[in-house]
Formats: sequence, C-alpha cells, structure tokens
Amino acid sequence: MLQGRDYLSPGFLNSLVAIFFHPSYHVLYDLYLKDSGMSSFTEFADSLDRGSEVYIQTHDFPDHDALASALGVKYLLEQRGLACRIVYSGTIIRGDLKDFIRIIGIPAENSDSLTLRKDDQLIIVDGFLGNRNVRDLGASVKGIIDHHPQDVDSIPPVGFIDLRTDYGSCSTIIASYFQETDTPIPKSIATAFLAGLYIDTSFLTRGVSSQDIELINLCYFISDREYLNIHVRNKIQSSDLPYFRYLLKHLTIADLCGFCYLPQGCEQNLMGILADFCLSIQEVRFVLMISRNNGGYSISARSEKAGWDAAEIVKALIEPEGFGGGHAHMAGGVIKDRPDFHPNDLKNRLYAYIREHLV
Repeated sequence: MLQGRDYLSPGFLNSLVAIFFHPSYHVLYDLYLKDSGMSSFTEFADSLDRGSEVYIQTHDFPDHDALASALGVKYLLEQRGLACRIVYSGTIIRGDLKDFIRIIGIPAENSDSLTLRKDDQLIIVDGFLGNRNVRDLGASVKGIIDHHPQDVDSIPPVGFIDLRTDYGSCSTIIASYFQETDTPIPKSIATAFLAGLYIDTSFLTRGVSSQDIELINLCYFISDREYLNIHVRNKIQSSDLPYFRYLLKHLTIADLCGFCYLPQGCEQNLMGILADFCLSIQEVRFVLMISRNNGGYSISARSEKAGWDAAEIVKALIEPEGFGGGHAHMAGGVIKDRPDFHPNDLKNRLYAYIREHLV
C-alpha cells in the first residue's frame, strides 16, 4: 500500500461513505424506459442477439469516463457470451489518455476503420443518440447509457435507455450493473472507473452524488492507486505549458467570470484543463474558453457558482449560430465558421448575459 500519497486516504474515504452512502445503490435511478418493458441491465443484455457482434460507441473524441464505461459494458456482455467491440470517432491526442488506454488495456477502435451495417447492434455510452458529438454510424441503436441531461423525447424509440443525470460519471452507472449482476470488478476496470469519476468530477469537487461516493467504496481498494495518483492527477504535459503561458497573459476577469480566446487552436480536453485551472483563481467562479479549431470555434465552460448553469449559459450565448450542452458545472459547444463572428463578440455576450440575468 502506498504511504502518504493516496489521493483518498482510507480514513477520508470512510468518512465520505458514512456521510453519503445510499442504501439503494442497486436500484436503477432515473431509468427512462421508452416503448419497452426492460427495467434492468440484465434484461437488456439478455435481449441482445448473441449471433452477431455488439458495438459499444463512446462520444466523439472520448475521455477517460467514456472509455472506462465502454470497457465495463464490454466486460459484462462478454461474460454473457456476447462478442463486443469498442468504437469511437474523432482523435485521441493527449498523452495521458493514450497512456490510460495502454495501461488499462482498452481495445478501442476508430470508426473510420470500420463499416457498420444497418442491422449491427450498437450501444451508446456517455453520449446520446442524435447529439452532435456522437457520430451516426448507421447501425441499430439497442441501448443508451448516459449521465448528461438529454431530451429523450427527441429520438426514435430505443429498447433500453438508462439516463441518470445526477451522477457525476457514466462509470458510476456501469458499476451499478456489476452489482446488479453480482459480477466482481477486475482491477483494471475498477481503476478505469475511478479515473473516469475523478476526472469528470474534478476529483470529487463538482457534480458528485451519493452513488459516486459508493463507487469509490466499491473500487478503491481493488484499484491500481499508484497509477491513479501518478497518471490521473498529473495530467499536464510539458507541451501544454505554452498554453498556460498564453492563458495567464490573455485571461480577462470581470464579474466573477474568466474569458480567454486561444487563436492558435487547442484540443477540447486541454481546454477543459485550462478552464479548471482558471477556477482555482479566487476571483473566478465561471470560465468560458474559446478556441479556433477545424474551421470553426470550440467552446469549453466551467462553473462552480450555484445558479450559474454552464450548459444553459453556453446555449444562450451560442445558439442558433452554434450548438452546445453538458452539465450545470461543465459544458461545451461548437460555433461554425462565420465571416461575421469574432470571439470578442462571445466575450461581450458573456458579460452582458451575466450582468443582465445572474448578477
């Protein structure tokens, strides 16, 4: 056991569990069933065709939580005799995420190398059918498992939808399936689940539910805590430092809001890291980052102020020119390239919106 380096010590962990432990963790919370009588993961798994592969799709440009969730679903289904493949769209750029995939052993495949048929079975995890960040692969969607707020009535009928918007990570939902099916969680998957939870909740500082705390109780002592301490906490690379240098020089702070435009381009995961860094500034409670990417603009937002819903603010600022979504504490979006748009327009909209609606 590591001495004095564990991010969550056993004593602190036990205190959290005592405070937040929920006795009904086995129950499917906020399970949304649409045109289906399925009320459990077991029933859903039994409904899948064992004669054909099951594709498990993450949101585009996946993060730790999406990949951990996909790995957990893959393991559970394979225990029931189903052949599964994990697929994603976009690219995986960051070294910490590449290390995560390599060390945990996640066999994720880029959808560009695959051709799915209309009758292929597909499960979407940590994303939602019809979202702009979930590429349509043309397969038959059998199930959706997500923790982001979604408009369920906007999609065609899907056999199984498990949507738990109060959970801090999708990994927490998948962990409940292990309990439901009495399946022991392997060390690698326990480690992956905790990585997904820690990163999505910024190490339990935002959007945490009692079930997320129970996930720690379930996985902490069987996980690779040395990996979590070294690789998950230390996610900044030396190549990121020029971005921090630029941010420190160009960050604008007013009315508890931080704003920065990165004209040199910046991938989405790093934008989130930069936004989280801004929240460590005492005078900043909300952050909006914008970056020039792929012929358009990417948006990343973070909020730690009650009533300042990041997803709602992003939507109010960029729609209808762009689209966005997420949680109350973190959100993202995209604005397509337009000759009449300048990032300063977004900054002005942000401060005007905060002063008119929230201050």
